Amino acid sequence: MKLSDQESRILYHAEMRARASLSEIAKLAGCRETTARYHLQRLKERGVLLSQRAYINFFRLRCTNYAIYFSLRAEDPKKRADVLSALSAAPQIWWLAEVGGDYQFAASITATDVSEVSLFLDGLTERFGNVFFEKTISIRTSQHMFSRKYIAPKKSPINAFHLGVEGGPLKLDETDYRVLEAIAFNDTDSRVKLSERVEIPFSTFERRLKRLEQVGIVVGYFYRMDVSKLGIQQFRLLITTGTMYPKLRSELEGYAFDHTNIRKFIGCLGSWDCEMEVNVHDISVVSSITSQLYHRFQSDIKSIKVIPLIRQMSAAPFALPRLLEVESIAEKLRGVRLQESQR
Repeated sequence: MKLSDQESRILYHAEMRARASLSEIAKLAGCRETTARYHLQRLKERGVLLSQRAYINFFRLRCTNYAIYFSLRAEDPKKRADVLSALSAAPQIWWLAEVGGDYQFAASITATDVSEVSLFLDGLTERFGNVFFEKTISIRTSQHMFSRKYIAPKKSPINAFHLGVEGGPLKLDETDYRVLEAIAFNDTDSRVKLSERVEIPFSTFERRLKRLEQVGIVVGYFYRMDVSKLGIQQFRLLITTGTMYPKLRSELEGYAFDHTNIRKFIGCLGSWDCEMEVNVHDISVVSSITSQLYHRFQSDIKSIKVIPLIRQMSAAPFALPRLLEVESIAEKLRGVRLQESQR
């Protein structure tokens, strides 16, 4: 479907301001409040705008995120389905997708201890056998998500959410986690209803949420979108450099920020040094971007793998039971290592 100019303006300003009032969105988009309400409702009905999400900085929750791209061995369909079902249900997996190119699947694993990742992968092997034909892993060290510049009106300011370790880790209690879980998956409920749902007094809920926003745990609020409805194809570029020195990282971030079709920049450490998420109507734009990167950073970039995103299979941006289970597993691992060191 093709968006009108007015729909584009409203969608652009609303997407990364999911908790903003209609009057604020209407003012930014240069239209009446009733017009903004009508078009946002239409975009939801047509399946473009999905649920609201809070953008939570899990880096400051003493968590580390690992990106794994992998292919499964050619097994019978049932076993493959069982493996993927186990991945989707695992508390460590916060995102799973089918991809193309050099790999079949991609996953985001969140853990508080690197040993947990190894234990998790070993557990899959023990349960299903040698299921991985190929896999590659990098630690994600930061993430920038930009507003969708390809639908932006001319000269519109670019919004950006940043996730990283700046400020250091924070210790939260169970009440904080319950507040985070409530807002992470909230669609339209008021905060009064959210506080009732998680059985926290409203004044406490508001006070805790305000603190979480002030300290940078809750970075912002956005709408999930099905961009395929707009004819958009998504790709990940896995970029490997000779050495990712600070000036190069800053320049790559700047390139991603400025480019119309780049939605995310993710800093990494491991098999590749950064990722860029690219959204395009025309696949030839992806080739243009890789050519520009090689030309502009020719002495630094060693390789760029182009990975098409075919479909998202599961996503859990934040869930209290998952995070608490992850922390519990990490505590058990630390206990095992302590026992082994004392033998």
